[in-house]
Amino acid sequence: MNAVWKIPEGWRPSLADRTALYPALYLRWAGHHASIAADPPFGAWAAADLRVLVSDGPFSEDERELMRRTAGRGLGLVLAPQRGLLEADRSFAAELGCAIAAWRDPGPLASAPPGERRLELTGCPARLAEDRILLAELGLNGGADAPAAGRRIVVVAESAESLAAVWPAVEQRLAMGGVEVFVVGEGPARTISADDAALLALIGGAEAFLCVFPTASPDDPSPAQWVRSALYAGAPVIAASHPSLDGLAHLCVLDDWERGLQLYARFPAERLKPVALAQAELAERIQPEAIAREWLAAAKPPGKGGAPQADGRPTLVTLIDIHQDLDVLLPVLLALKARGEVRQRLVLSDWLLEESPRAPAALTTHGFEFTVHPRAAIRAGEAPSLAGAGGALSGADTNTRAHKAGHTLLGRARDAGLPTFTLQHGLENIGLTYKDHLHGEDIRFAAETVFTWGAPEGLAPWVPEETRAKVVPVGSPKTTPPPAAAQGLHQGRWARVIGVFENLHWHRFSELYLERALFDLQAAAESRPDTLFLVKPHHAGRWLSRHPERLRARANLVVVDPTDSAWEPHTAPALIASVDMVLTTPSTVALDAARTGRPVAVLGYDLELPLYEPLPIVRGADDLGRFLEMGLDDALRLNEAFLRRAVLPGRADHRIAAVIGRTLRERRTAKPPRRRLFSA
Repeated sequence: MNAVWKIPEGWRPSLADRTALYPALYLRWAGHHASIAADPPFGAWAAADLRVLVSDGPFSEDERELMRRTAGRGLGLVLAPQRGLLEADRSFAAELGCAIAAWRDPGPLASAPPGERRLELTGCPARLAEDRILLAELGLNGGADAPAAGRRIVVVAESAESLAAVWPAVEQRLAMGGVEVFVVGEGPARTISADDAALLALIGGAEAFLCVFPTASPDDPSPAQWVRSALYAGAPVIAASHPSLDGLAHLCVLDDWERGLQLYARFPAERLKPVALAQAELAERIQPEAIAREWLAAAKPPGKGGAPQADGRPTLVTLIDIHQDLDVLLPVLLALKARGEVRQRLVLSDWLLEESPRAPAALTTHGFEFTVHPRAAIRAGEAPSLAGAGGALSGADTNTRAHKAGHTLLGRARDAGLPTFTLQHGLENIGLTYKDHLHGEDIRFAAETVFTWGAPEGLAPWVPEETRAKVVPVGSPKTTPPPAAAQGLHQGRWARVIGVFENLHWHRFSELYLERALFDLQAAAESRPDTLFLVKPHHAGRWLSRHPERLRARANLVVVDPTDSAWEPHTAPALIASVDMVLTTPSTVALDAARTGRPVAVLGYDLELPLYEPLPIVRGADDLGRFLEMGLDDALRLNEAFLRRAVLPGRADHRIAAVIGRTLRERRTAKPPRRRLFSA
């Protein structure tokens, strides 16, 4: 076979970019002819069996003309976009019948790449031998310095803004000492060029590799190319979630910068575990012969091009009805928008419009249009219309009154033969992981697919088979805010600050629970006058704000009023980042604190809380005292065990969007529905 890789004129590919060219080397090693050139003669290009056009941004006019000439000859080509494709470029490629290479890692949580005309190919990590060959062939192998000795962290970021967002966590690691930071490109530390020949060796000896591409296009392969290369070279990875990383999620710490840097700094064995697993997995599937076979299969006669087709995308109706819907739904709506596989019709209830002005404001900020319907009409099944809909999504759906709007809408859609979806809202979710005297084992879902945060074995044992059959475990779609700098709560006065967080659902707590929890908290504050106990009531419940008499006032025991403008900027994530330890009633705060690397304990008393094991569960003053004296290393180990049980790694927004898009397309073509279960 004869293959031609065309690269951009004057291109200086980064270490990660060069991995896109490895298949050309592997075809040569398998006995085929494969060339890499910026300006191949058109005759050689047209005569090739496989034509690969590597782009590094929007198509240039020269690239467009080459694509036109190629299609005009009835020939096909494979596009290998290194920065994803703009919508106009994607449409142009579709008109010409071009296939698009999509590098994919087949991990347990991998999400399918967006688009229908894709060649899913195995992604290659950078390796020293191949990299030296390419550097020489591309004329980029001169004058590199040897890697620095000693422990180091290497950071690559898509922009100055994304680098700045994670830098507070890096500074915390620097304050611990014993490490130097290198930034690929420009940054507030020692820098190294992305195309430097020494970069691969520099990454290989790193304590951690940070890959920060939080806003990259969903079809941008570069985050995964960097991550594969770092893991294969021997560096543990902390990365921003991205669709290209979904198949690598179990090998990385995703989004949790402070936690990851603490973990890898304190525990050498934790640095070795993901690297050893990654090297075994990658080595098994990236043999040069196997990669060459994939690309040989890509050299098939092209599909026919033609005029653009009418927009035949299915329409998804999404209902946003309660306060917590926005936090889990907005990331999914944005992922659906970025993937472009479905049309979206958003519906708000009039109740939410009045109760939560932030919901319509957030949707408008992100360019979403929506209609508003009376909540009573939605609950009665009178609105919205499902005419022309291909499927329905609701943030909340159970047979409880609070979720009746979503339950009714999804029931109507299901009865009409449409695919239906709903999401787990929090770590504790009725019908999945939690019950009490108001919400028992009789909870049911109308949706045919329920996206959950954890693996199926994390469901409560009493969950019925009817619900278990609907579950698709994908992780949490909620975004993680960038690490916040400490909010100045110490004020030079307190040796440390303990954050105490109140739950929304106070109806579940007995009077015995309340008395013992508040008594132990009061006693702990009295016995530790140098420690500030800062109590943050839930913004919707505010039980302690409304019952200040339940705690005696002390200088080191402060109850925040979330409605006070002075405390409004101090959200729960900001406060977690500003305190030394976290105490919480049963809630998702425990998960957020563990992900931030803060020691965390749950106030349990007379409640059974298997969901939170093995975190410390406070059932009396002695338990609370032991927790407050716990060392950080012991706390981090318990946090890691809890996180492995409680939630699948990485954000699930694109995983959910991929399942929805594929399901709607399949149902539209009258194929019978299939279960699409991710497994941990």
